[in-house]
Amino acid sequence: DITASTNCSEINSDSSYTVTNIQVVPNTPPTVQILNPLDGYVVDFGSLINFVGTATDVEDDNDLLTIEWASSLDGVLDTTSPDAFGNVGFSTAGLSLGVHVINLTAIDSGGLSTTDQITITVQWPNMPPVSVVGGPYSGTEGLPVSFDGSASYDPDGSIIMYIWDYGDGQSDSGATLDQTTHTYNDDGVYILNLTVIDDGGRVNSSTTTVSISNADPIPSIGGPYSGDEGTLIPLSASATDLGSNDVLTYSWDFGDDGTVEYSGVDLTSVDFDAINPPYNDDGTYTVRLNVTDDDGGQGTTTTTVTVLNVDPVVSASNNGPVDEGQNVTITASFTDQGLNDTHTFSFDCGNDGSWEYTNIAFNVVCLLYTSPSPRDLSTSRMPSS
Repeated sequence: DITASTNCSEINSDSSYTVTNIQVVPNTPPTVQILNPLDGYVVDFGSLINFVGTATDVEDDNDLLTIEWASSLDGVLDTTSPDAFGNVGFSTAGLSLGVHVINLTAIDSGGLSTTDQITITVQWPNMPPVSVVGGPYSGTEGLPVSFDGSASYDPDGSIIMYIWDYGDGQSDSGATLDQTTHTYNDDGVYILNLTVIDDGGRVNSSTTTVSISNADPIPSIGGPYSGDEGTLIPLSASATDLGSNDVLTYSWDFGDDGTVEYSGVDLTSVDFDAINPPYNDDGTYTVRLNVTDDDGGQGTTTTTVTVLNVDPVVSASNNGPVDEGQNVTITASFTDQGLNDTHTFSFDCGNDGSWEYTNIAFNVVCLLYTSPSPRDLSTSRMPSS
C-alpha cells in the first residue's frame, strides 16, 4: 500500500514545488482454518468426507486467494477458490487407506501463504459381529434352562458385550456372557434375543423361541386323621408348584367316591363332617385331594380318616318307691353321637350281673322282691354297629 501527500509554495517566492511522501505498508499473510473434519478423525475406507474451512486476506479479496487442499498420501485434493466470505471446501470418498496429514494452504497476490493442518485415518470398514443365539430351546417352568451363544463371532475384531433378553421382562448382559441360564416362572412360548457388540461399536442380534411346559402341582394332605363320630375332624393340606405364577385349586373328595365335597382356590383347610350322613358312623374313610393349576396341570393324593365310635350315655328311672309285693316299672333312655348306630338294651334288675331282659324296648317291669329294701338296677346299651 502506498500513501501520498503534497505541500506547496514558499512565501515571497516566484517559484513553487511539490513534495510527495510515500508510505509503504507491509503485506500480511492470509488467515486459514480447517473446520471439518476434526484433527484425529477416523473414517472407513470409501466413506464420503466433507472438508470445510475458511481462508481470508486483509489486502486481497477472498476470492482472489489461491487455495490448495493436499494429502500427505494422495497429493493435491482440491484447489477451488473461496467464495466472497472466505468459505472453502470439497467432498471426496476417494482417500486411500492410511494416516493422512491434510494441509489447507492459502496464497495471496503478494505470494504470502498460510497453512492449517490436521491428521485423519482411513481404515478398512469395521464389519459387524455375528450373533448366533442357538436354539430353539425347551424346558419346564420353575427349572433353569441353559442357553449357548458361544458360536457368535466378529470377523475383524472381538465381541465385547453379550446382551440376553429372555422375553419375560428379564435380561442379563456381560462381556463374557456367551452362555447363560434362566428360569421361567410360567409356561408359554417366549422369544429369546441375543445382541452382541464388537470392539468397533457394531451391533448384531439374533432370536429364537423357548417353549416352556407346565409342571404339575405336587399335593401333600398329611394324615392319617382320626376323630370321634358326631364331630368335625379338621384336615389340612399344601401343594408345591414349580410355576410360581400358577393359581392352585384344591378339591376334596370324602370317601373317594367321585363326589367333591369342597373345592376352591387355595382351599388348604377343611373339616371332615362326622356329624351328618354319610360319615357320621364309626369306620375308616379314604379322602382324596386333587390339586389343579390354572394351566391344567394336576396332582392327586389320598389319606384316611378314622371315625371312632363313642359310647352312648344311658339314663334310667322307675316308679318307686313301691310297696313290697308290687311290680317296679323301669324306664330307660340314652343319647348317642353316632346317629347311624343301632342299639341293644339289656336290664339287670338286681345289679347282680344277671341280665333279665335283653334286646327289648325302653320300658320293663322287674320281678317282685320279698324284702323291703332298695334294689339296684343296671341298664346297658350295646350298639350293634
